[in-house]
Amino acid sequence: MRRVARERFNDFALRSPKRVRLARYGQFIDGICGAICSAWSRWQGQAALSGVCVEGTVASGGKVLGPAWAPLILERAPAGSPWARQHSQVVAQTLSHAWSAYLASMWTPSLEWYPSLAEGTAERLPVANQPVPLAALGQVAAGLDKMSLVSRMAMALGRPLEGLEAEMYECVAEAFVQCFRRWHAATRVTDVMAAGSGLAVMRAGGFR
Repeated sequence: MRRVARERFNDFALRSPKRVRLARYGQFIDGICGAICSAWSRWQGQAALSGVCVEGTVASGGKVLGPAWAPLILERAPAGSPWARQHSQVVAQTLSHAWSAYLASMWTPSLEWYPSLAEGTAERLPVANQPVPLAALGQVAAGLDKMSLVSRMAMALGRPLEGLEAEMYECVAEAFVQCFRRWHAATRVTDVMAAGSGLAVMRAGGFR
């Protein structure tokens, strides 16, 4: 993520007549991207799909639970000055709210996850689901696009974005969206354990 954001900002910097403050913005991009990636990794290690209903071999419903992103991002976000703290707070709040809305939209749409639970075939419980791509879950990711994120960052900042500030936020948002798309395509839903009680719960770290 850091590389994608930096490449875009460096391209902008080559065309910018105002080079005196470029270093500060570039350093912030490096720091906040590192903080976001760290938060994302820690979230993935703790998140779980919970409350999935199991009827026969079919799973449905459920919701994704996991730690909020804002505190995780802010733990490692740039904070060496009031300026850095302000912008770190804006990015952390924006991504945390957008991510929470995305997770709230996710559910299991009647998937054939537990063929071994067919009568007489399950040798022991609990039984893990058949892994599926994350895209198999019902979900709405409309809020995780660049323009929506940049607009929300401006709202969180409380003023229109201009110049270097606008470019900085756009770099971060664009890099995040690109990383999200790659993560979404590569991630699978695993270890959703059915115990025969009619409910199934993912082990922490089951999004792989």
